[in-house]
Amino acid sequence: MNPDGLIDTVLSKAGAAADAAEVFYESSESRPVEFENNKLKYVSTKSERGVGLRVIKDGRIGFSSTSDFARLDELVENALESAKFGQQAKFELPASCEPAEVETYDENVAAFTTRQMTELGSEMIHQVLARYPEVQCSADVSASVGDERIANTNGLDLGHRSTTFTISVTALEVNDDGLLWVGDGRTSSLLLQDTTKITNKVTADLDLARKEAVVSTGVYPAIFTPDAMATLFISLSEGVNGKLVQKGASPLAGKLGEQILDQRLSVFDDALIDYAASSAPHDTEGLRSARTALIEKGVLKNYLFDLQTAGTMDAEPTGNGLRHYEAQPTPGDNNTIIRPGETPFEEMLSGTRRGLLVSSMLGGATGNTLAGDFSVNLELGFLIENGALAGRVKNCMVFGNIYDLLRDGIIAIGDTPEMKGSLSMPHFWFKGISAGAQ
Repeated sequence: MNPDGLIDTVLSKAGAAADAAEVFYESSESRPVEFENNKLKYVSTKSERGVGLRVIKDGRIGFSSTSDFARLDELVENALESAKFGQQAKFELPASCEPAEVETYDENVAAFTTRQMTELGSEMIHQVLARYPEVQCSADVSASVGDERIANTNGLDLGHRSTTFTISVTALEVNDDGLLWVGDGRTSSLLLQDTTKITNKVTADLDLARKEAVVSTGVYPAIFTPDAMATLFISLSEGVNGKLVQKGASPLAGKLGEQILDQRLSVFDDALIDYAASSAPHDTEGLRSARTALIEKGVLKNYLFDLQTAGTMDAEPTGNGLRHYEAQPTPGDNNTIIRPGETPFEEMLSGTRRGLLVSSMLGGATGNTLAGDFSVNLELGFLIENGALAGRVKNCMVFGNIYDLLRDGIIAIGDTPEMKGSLSMPHFWFKGISAGAQ
């Protein structure tokens, strides 16, 4: 059954028995190519499609989903039955939407062959091995095309197509002193074929790690790279999530309009950046996408809402209802943009007499992440002495609270942001970070 017929059939069946109904259809085809230990590991094609049905019956929400389009009657029955036990609906389905103008589809990604992807992965590995033949490289190249369709009984009917292209390479060096892992990658809706910046970053990190340095437990001035800051910013993303605010789990609940961070810091949720990883003309409930100020000059301006959460909190939805077809919408961030400052990285480095450069951290930040606490091992970090990198730091962890750092601990914010997936982040220079030697 084609998507048009499927959506019409489900809406007709559900609309006859419910007060309102909404169908969310999703299909995707991805072609991942993976290399491991300098060799091609696998090439595959993955296809998925499914449909989610949300209904409102007797004022309550019901939901069901399926990838078996021969069982549409069961889909409708399950959604209607679940409404008996569902949440009270605090919203009305939108009747119309004028989608925002944003580019999310690149025909070159759709046309890029698995052979070309294999050649691109091989090229990245070759560029790293040309300088460091002893390392073991892994690489990933992936291209995908996705289609979404939203329709409801109030007359809304929207379609959206997007592409995603991802390239990454890592290098693992094993010696008597232990393991060294470095890597870099990019994601975009555009085709990415220039691998030089990625492989140069990997080999540069390998160069810097040749020499080792020792630090003792203490508090150090620290420069955090965009990669390292991306790990810490998870807490802030959770803090502005309307669902967590509604549940009282966010430390930012009740603080709209308050100065919560350094006045130099501004953060935006932006779905309108052409070809960025999480851009879209509308969200998955049919609300027009927007650029939403979260923090402006340190002041908390907005939380992110889907329809139900906004209705529950008597707030305006922000067009941040996100989902896959298997689940109901929930608030989520699109592209998170941190406004850059005015300080070059070189000035941060030269201005540090003795401190740390935190390049990447091992895994996610442990601790009470909702409260902003972190305690995490350095995956790649360097000692700074007299404005220069003195060597790689091993067996070291850093800990603290991201809200405290971003409120009272900033020396400067970098002038050159880097796009890491859906996060645009500059370097940050902090007055002091607690470090523990192991």
